[in-house]
Amino acid sequence: MMLLPVKSIAETCYIATASNFYPTLKIIINTIGTAQYKISSGSSGKIFAQIMNKAPYDIFFSADQKRVNVLPETIKYNQKTYAYGKIVVWDKNANSDFNKQLAIKKLKDSKKIALANPKLAPYGDAAYEFLNTLKLDEKIRKYVFGENINQTLNFVKIGSVNVGVVSLAQIIQLKNEKKFEGGVWIVDSDLYSPIVQDVALLKNGSEKKSCDTIWKLLSEKKIKQLIKDTGYDFY
Repeated sequence: MMLLPVKSIAETCYIATASNFYPTLKIIINTIGTAQYKISSGSSGKIFAQIMNKAPYDIFFSADQKRVNVLPETIKYNQKTYAYGKIVVWDKNANSDFNKQLAIKKLKDSKKIALANPKLAPYGDAAYEFLNTLKLDEKIRKYVFGENINQTLNFVKIGSVNVGVVSLAQIIQLKNEKKFEGGVWIVDSDLYSPIVQDVALLKNGSEKKSCDTIWKLLSEKKIKQLIKDTGYDFY
């Protein structure tokens, strides 16, 4: 009788994550052991395209829900919501008293602002919706699009653009690293559609114990609190 191989807990789990969640995911992974996991990051749109073209990922942390929803059943094994994202307006040259009124004035007066490409990045889509809701899109002369939310942050960080719409999680990370400068306004949640972030366990990883470990870990109270502490709402 032929025995089927038993999956080893040390088998590498290949994870693709939207850029915004990368720092938080690294913290989660470090509670388990990084040797079992390999992480790639980028825009949700690009990762989705790679998966559809048979990239050998085991888990996909998207910055939205719709891309996970449309993954075919031949690829997707399971899915669930892991976080709700938040966007902020960051002005590197502002003071700590930066608020809604000042943020809106800054957006109106700026020659250019940075945001993630709405076609590739859900945070860019939310940013554009927020600007459209307040009819600020009619005032802004030029957008500088980042391929993903990390590139967008870097445009402001290095001074290429003075103001940008980025994620709260990124700002918290900058503050934790003591690299934050300027002022930030957390955009009112009623000005854009909820950023529902889903994760997919793909069939490639459905039998790997290392993938199952992190899948179950996402439901633990301490990990939910960690996700909240790093700039997201509970799911």
